[in-house]
Amino acid sequence: MSIVDTTSSSDGYIKSKEEVNAFLNQAKKCLSDDSLWKINDETWAGGRVNKTQAFMAEKNLHDDDVAEVIRELQVANYCYTADDRNVNFPNESFWFFGITRLIIDSEEKLYIKLKIRKFEDDFLLVMSFHPEQPTSSDNELTFPYAK
Repeated sequence: MSIVDTTSSSDGYIKSKEEVNAFLNQAKKCLSDDSLWKINDETWAGGRVNKTQAFMAEKNLHDDDVAEVIRELQVANYCYTADDRNVNFPNESFWFFGITRLIIDSEEKLYIKLKIRKFEDDFLLVMSFHPEQPTSSDNELTFPYAK
């Protein structure tokens, strides 16, 4: 069965429900083995703050806490997919999700950016896990499959 992407913007596109479900199943499978996933802990170029690491430190979150939230993701939490523009990672994509969860002492609208890399086995890279920080209502996360 061939599935065609529907373009939603110049950078992002919407995958079918079946593709999103397949991606989530792969991601959750990776979470079952600590050697098949990691949270991006790289320092950003230009001195930019790694928002994921800052948020995790502020809330005293551990990798297991992040994994628990990712395991809760469903198709309705999907926002869009975008190609990785880094020339070192051709043919790789980022998958964007949002979910609202009580984190320690406050309810947070979380922005979650995931990528599955292909090595000998699939490997899940959690690129972003932090509160959504829209600069306007035009760039708030939207959910094409929300009920």
